[in-house]
Amino acid sequence: MREIMTFDPITVSVSGDKIYTRMGYVQGVTSCSRARQKEIDQALDEGRSLCRIRGTALRLGIRENRNGQVILSSGTILLSNDLGRMIEDCEEVLLMAVTAGSSVTAAISRASEDEGLSRGVVYDAVASELVDAGLQWIMNYVNRQLSRERKHCLKRRFSAGYGDLELKTQKKIYDLLDLNRLDIKISPGYMLVPEKSVTAVTGIKKTKEHND
Repeated sequence: MREIMTFDPITVSVSGDKIYTRMGYVQGVTSCSRARQKEIDQALDEGRSLCRIRGTALRLGIRENRNGQVILSSGTILLSNDLGRMIEDCEEVLLMAVTAGSSVTAAISRASEDEGLSRGVVYDAVASELVDAGLQWIMNYVNRQLSRERKHCLKRRFSAGYGDLELKTQKKIYDLLDLNRLDIKISPGYMLVPEKSVTAVTGIKKTKEHND
């Protein structure tokens, strides 16, 4: 089995516009006073400073993919027709995890209690966008390596709890990626702690004339 890749830290940035959109602001539709926008922008900067984006990734071969069972080279079985269809032309999978750390989740909780969600909503949106950017950063990094092998990652990625890939699959991914090394825990209900932590899987296939 290949070695787990650890990325600490992952340096990513996201535009304020993307964060505003995640919070439900629609340009030209949602009104926001200058004073309110200044307050939000300050909270955006605070949210960014609270996030420590780290991640891990692991390439594994696909031993078998049929009848809703994806059997990896590690012997791990992922049960999902949806995932199986997504990676049907792939030779490998890339397992990934990214966390924003515990500082931002603690700040979200404090702000929600003290201010009725306002600042906490901003922190939450910042962390979510940065974690998503962290996953893309890992995929871009791995793609640079794969280009030498004439392979590439699929553009899509799949997470436990999405489609018919049951949430309990997260424990299998957690163990394969040894997420304790990122100070991530997993609850009896298969939720990751701290909350702003995610896992994902995508496929790796041979590169042809046109990428997926």
